[in-house]
Amino acid sequence: MKLSKDFFIDPEDTDAPLENGIFKPGDLVSLKGMSRKGQNSKVPVGLILKQFGLGMYKVRWSNEALAKRWALSDMVEGKKIELINR
Repeated sequence: MKLSKDFFIDPEDTDAPLENGIFKPGDLVSLKGMSRKGQNSKVPVGLILKQFGLGMYKVRWSNEALAKRWALSDMVEGKKIELINR
């Protein structure tokens, strides 16, 4: 079976679709669906530190108490977070 070039996603491509859970270390992320809440609401914001594979990421949350309130740990699935800034 021959795969087309469209099948593979270049990790250096900044326009790569994020639906597949592709985040790079240094990306600023939030809990999925929370970026629409506004700037005054208390939303957990984190920084991707490491990618472990299988869609798992190590995240450093800016406010640990707020992250605990939303039941977030340091290890998060890619489908539970969304990109704020690259």
